[in-house]
Amino acid sequence: MEKYPLLKEIPDCISDFREIYVHKSITLLERFIDKYVKSKIKNLKSFANGFLRDFEAIKNSVISEYSNGFIEGNNNRLKMIKRTMYGSASLNLLRAEIITSFLFYPFILKYAEEPHFSPDYSASASRCSRAWQDMAFSFPP
Repeated sequence: MEKYPLLKEIPDCISDFREIYVHKSITLLERFIDKYVKSKIKNLKSFANGFLRDFEAIKNSVISEYSNGFIEGNNNRLKMIKRTMYGSASLNLLRAEIITSFLFYPFILKYAEEPHFSPDYSASASRCSRAWQDMAFSFPP
């Protein structure tokens, strides 16, 4: 940090951004934009300018109690399963893996803290779904 003092602005930006959502404050959002529009780091300046362009949407996301985090999390999980199975399984097996992961995901979260349980979700989901591989043929195409 001493060699590159300009980089100190990045962790400050991250903590300032986090504070906006922790306190759900529009004034913090406005201060954030004012501060980082003047940044010497081009990417932070661009980030703040994007906030200016979409100010109403971002303001609504700050003050709203609703979030699309649940949907985004499920989309992320689906993409992860698809990536790990790419090229190694049929469509029926992929379908069985997805259905199994969504059926057993609450179970996996509940028992994830047990010492014998693997903290790696993909390995755990794969172990659970191996029991269902025989059923892959029964899902409609």
